[in-house]
Amino acid sequence: MKNSKRFLLLIFILVFQYAPQADAQETRMLRGKVIDAETGEAVPYAAAEIISKHLGAAANAEGLLQFEISESMMGETVTFSALAYYSRQLSVKELVEKQPFKVELERRTYSLPEFTIVGNSKGKVQLGNFIQDYHKTAMLTTAGMIAAVFMDNSDACDGTIKSISYYIVKRNRRVKSHSRTPFRVRVFAVDSLTGEPGEDLLTEELVVRANGPGWFTVDVSKYNIKVPNRGYFAAMEWVYSKKKYYYQASGLDPQRYYGQQLGIIVGDFTQNSWKKYLAYEWEFLNEENPPIIKGKFTNVLINSEIECFK
Repeated sequence: MKNSKRFLLLIFILVFQYAPQADAQETRMLRGKVIDAETGEAVPYAAAEIISKHLGAAANAEGLLQFEISESMMGETVTFSALAYYSRQLSVKELVEKQPFKVELERRTYSLPEFTIVGNSKGKVQLGNFIQDYHKTAMLTTAGMIAAVFMDNSDACDGTIKSISYYIVKRNRRVKSHSRTPFRVRVFAVDSLTGEPGEDLLTEELVVRANGPGWFTVDVSKYNIKVPNRGYFAAMEWVYSKKKYYYQASGLDPQRYYGQQLGIIVGDFTQNSWKKYLAYEWEFLNEENPPIIKGKFTNVLINSEIECFK
């Protein structure tokens, strides 16, 4: 019983708290689509964010999205963004006047450094987090959220990223999550100023679905991603797919929590895990949380394998 209470309290500590909703009597729903400016095709899994209000919405695979605003937000600006596209800002007022709106995004051209693999493989190395003897639990998740783990390449492996693995937690009677929810694989460089996730290293759309709970490995070798000397971040993004993937957690809003639960570990290790929610900045997964895990931290169960050539 004591352990159950500790588990539930830890879950509540890790839950993201949305900004208070606007008065229902003064709200309206904005609906629209995000498309490619050149082709007119849908931009999948785009994001719409009102940063000043910490309000965001995730588009589905067809680029469709909707979000609720209050009349007091008419002077605010909405930022639209998507993987491999330049972001664009439009006023709420302009979107209201063009219901249902269409937002065109221009595709971004990446200039990634070229490199040549010399010689035979020197071996494969695993980076990131593993279960080991740590206490294992799970985090509650929301659509549009990203969880990232820093992969330390301090040994200066010169090679490529071969795979990324995620530990998906089995649903239980308290939290009825969906282990087979589609999610997007993300790989980020380290931002030179903040040390947080920065530019995308995986610039192509890679949406996958786990077979069920447990470790799920995604082969990314075909993308030929060079391992940066400073390390990199391997991440999971909870892209919005279908309503059926919202889940229930005891005593919490079933329309808030989405997708599969990603495993986390609790211990006295170095903190290497970050999180980001729509319309919020990157931050560490959590701060020190007494009295449940006094003096300890939580890290996300994501790891990756790299192949070194010299």
